[in-house]
Amino acid sequence: GQVNICSQPSAGGSYRGVSAMGLLWSMKPSPGQRKGIRMVKSDVTKPYKVVLDCFDGHTDPQESSSLQSLSSNTFEKGYMADGVKRIPVREGRIRGIIFLPPGDGPFPGAKRKIDVYLKKNC
Repeated sequence: GQVNICSQPSAGGSYRGVSAMGLLWSMKPSPGQRKGIRMVKSDVTKPYKVVLDCFDGHTDPQESSSLQSLSSNTFEKGYMADGVKRIPVREGRIRGIIFLPPGDGPFPGAKRKIDVYLKKNC
């Protein structure tokens, strides 16, 4: 069978409704991990490798390590498109990163993000 996360709602678990990225943004720490750990990407130039296992019926995360997976797939979740330049900024008290898309532009989304960042932190 197939699951289309762009159009089919979640049948339960850590999020409700339709969300193409719901499987990723709603992840919780594995059983036994320290509470409060957040998934933080230290190097956004390299993608995450995500392993997605399919089990029969609804399972409890505490039990999933002892269950046999019906199917498994590994995929990568990237943060930067090919050709995007990552430019660190350290000027006076300003610190940040500019992600510059390839091409001549204009890049109205990027400009708005920079404007909002500077206005909030001035």
